Amino acid sequence: TPITDLSQVSGIWAPLRGLDFRKWTTEMTPAAKEWHAGYDARMDEPQNRCISPGLYSAITWSFPFEIVVDDDKIVVLYEAFNLLRRVFTDGREDPDFYPNSAMGYSTGSLEDGELVIETKLLSQTIRDFNGEPISDNARITERYRLSDEGNRLSVIVTLTDPVNYSRPSIRRRVWTRQADATIFPFECDPDAFFRQLYNEGRMQEYIDRTPRRP
Repeated sequence: TPITDLSQVSGIWAPLRGLDFRKWTTEMTPAAKEWHAGYDARMDEPQNRCISPGLYSAITWSFPFEIVVDDDKIVVLYEAFNLLRRVFTDGREDPDFYPNSAMGYSTGSLEDGELVIETKLLSQTIRDFNGEPISDNARITERYRLSDEGNRLSVIVTLTDPVNYSRPSIRRRVWTRQADATIFPFECDPDAFFRQLYNEGRMQEYIDRTPRRP
């Protein structure tokens, strides 16, 4: 079903299991390989500390989300980490003064029956649990399509980051419309992470790795 009006994608969408493809090790640059060689998931994953893992994870993780359509934007409410995202759809240009952030700055438009979203001004983070880096010069392109029945929403996510990858990383996700679903609060306790490090006597090790975390 071509997307000709943004109201077609409004509502709550839940992930379908097994409908996913990805490239986990897309031709990292020498600088990215060097950084990744020192990656420690226990210490460095932002979600361990209840820090937002960023837009790429919000899109690709298996959590439901809700799309709310406004006159000049769509608002996406992700269950994961209670993240909120605004995608401006009124043709505006990216503002010069906007800072880099975990969710970046997103603009969207309808093109050939697809909702196309471009995001830049992202903060440095990692791509997923494997810890492959995303730089603050990265761009994310999402191309959303509806199934013929209009009850499935699929996306092709392309991460372009020449600092860390010599070619783009591609991933696909699919969701099903769930009109009666509930977006639950996301609970995360950072004290559990730091308390365990303290009990293990590893707090100084964590502090020493601070330059590796944005």
